[in-house]
Amino acid sequence: TVATPTEPAFNSGTETITIPTVTGVIYYNAVTGATMVADDYVITEDTVVKARPATGYKFPPLVVNAWFYDFTP
Repeated sequence: TVATPTEPAFNSGTETITIPTVTGVIYYNAVTGATMVADDYVITEDTVVKARPATGYKFPPLVVNAWFYDFTP
């Protein structure tokens, strides 16, 4: 089954990343390895969010699955 990750939203005014709900996609913090469930996350440092397919799913070729968010204190 193919799943396509959706880019998390980022509000630079509040330094908040919003992880979307996408069936078959697991989002995680690339620095800490911590899974990021669908929710809002206020960042306190530059953050890279990556996505990987859940068991039984795959991403289509050439899909973007990593996003960099710049923290501005």
